[in-house]
Amino acid sequence: MAKIGVLQGKRLRKMTLVSLLILCLGLWDATISVSAGPASPPPDPILWIDPARPRKGVGDTFDLYVGIDNAVDFGAYQCDIVFAPSIVQVISVQYGDFPGSTGRTVVPVGPNIDNDAGRVSFGASTAGSQEGPSGSGGVLAIVTLEARAVGSTWLKFEDVQVADTQGRTQEATTEDGFVTVFSWIRVYLPMIMKGFSP
Repeated sequence: MAKIGVLQGKRLRKMTLVSLLILCLGLWDATISVSAGPASPPPDPILWIDPARPRKGVGDTFDLYVGIDNAVDFGAYQCDIVFAPSIVQVISVQYGDFPGSTGRTVVPVGPNIDNDAGRVSFGASTAGSQEGPSGSGGVLAIVTLEARAVGSTWLKFEDVQVADTQGRTQEATTEDGFVTVFSWIRVYLPMIMKGFSP
């Protein structure tokens, strides 16, 4: 009777070890299946303005770079930037080299500058058999502005569209800019007057 009990105990321990091994293998397989699953989608493209917070004096002209991060097979874009026309005015828009950096032909769209309404619209599409550029830090355009009056204004993106070379739209987020314009007279006149004080 004792012998039977010992045999049953050994068999029970063996079954327990086998069950534990099966459980571990099952968890290992589950881990493999999870890690071998589909890759997570790439992050959304981001349109940005650099420098993001410029400070300029009245009468200054300055350049702002409009660029993109997280681009994947970039094919085309369009955007508006709105601003307070009493504070700044857009002089020109030059197109950056990122859209054509893989050898695709670039077709500019715009620019349409409306300094009365405080809006500039521009974009570009590309054509060709090459893959579109991917990555971050690509310059899409250079916007030249003139500081007109003391104050501050947002440079806000609107109507943003980004697409890959197959024409598939990509959800894009934006990082707006903010310009502060000061008076050179207010900055330097007290210093000048101090220099002439007795």
